[in-house]
Amino acid sequence: MNVYLVKPPSVSILQEFYGATGLKPNILISMKEYFDNYKGLFKVVSEIKPYVNKFILDSGGFSTNDIKDKKTAEDMKNKYLIFIELYRNYIEKTFEYIFAFDYIYGNIDFNLNSDWYDEQHSVNKMVVPVIHNIHNNTEVDRYSSYHPKHISIGKCPDKTNVDFLKPVIDEIRKKSKFHFLGVTAPKILTKIIVDNCDSKSWIDESKSGVLNYFYEDDKEIKQDNVHFPKYIDVKKSGAILYEKYKNIEKIYEIGKIFGKVSEDFISGNQQDTLMLCSIYNYMKLEELLSRYYKERDAIEMTKTLSYSL
Repeated sequence: MNVYLVKPPSVSILQEFYGATGLKPNILISMKEYFDNYKGLFKVVSEIKPYVNKFILDSGGFSTNDIKDKKTAEDMKNKYLIFIELYRNYIEKTFEYIFAFDYIYGNIDFNLNSDWYDEQHSVNKMVVPVIHNIHNNTEVDRYSSYHPKHISIGKCPDKTNVDFLKPVIDEIRKKSKFHFLGVTAPKILTKIIVDNCDSKSWIDESKSGVLNYFYEDDKEIKQDNVHFPKYIDVKKSGAILYEKYKNIEKIYEIGKIFGKVSEDFISGNQQDTLMLCSIYNYMKLEELLSRYYKERDAIEMTKTLSYSL
């Protein structure tokens, strides 16, 4: 499975990361920033490509969550439509897949988004549909008829409720691979199975002085959010103060890979330090989940064989 980092790191951060580890992360780039600046997209991709494993392209559709005027959203969709048609060859060579542009303000209109998907699919078969209802299989059935390589789940009620998620994902994976948009929490991902997922938390948390640390404990994948405040008595909800964190030495060991010392986590070098460690941790999550799914499949296969005997 693959974990994609939403919003690419700077070239310098990627160079430093690759130089220290020899590893290349997966990157999700949003078209939202480039609707009127294709050259900007091409430039960013060209600059960071030597240090990236795989790219996928987001349509920018999530931004319509705050756009009440449907006409404005439709104009954005039409710009995306033009891009994915005109630059189909570039897209095929650069991206593993691209996401459909849909309208998600207020009560999501499935019929509208289905029509918009049909438009986009007609000009580029790489477009991945986004499901916004997991309470039944209506959307899965509709989008499966296009035979996409991937189907994703985006904004929807009960998005992280495993009771609703699991049957829908099982249905998706009968014909396609599954991408979970914006979810990387191990407590969710270990209860289902995903082929790919993505996270913007790696950069958002880094900017606020928090490091998401993933590790294995008694065959469970766990996540701790560790806060490195620059100022005394500053607290972050849901995060553990680094001075009280039981695994802080393990985090400092990650820092050493990049030539960082403990002071770098709370000094003027904090943001770069946390970003480098965050990329490393999310790649570690990818490794842990891949192994977890493989081992779980092996156990299920053993059970099936034993029942057949």
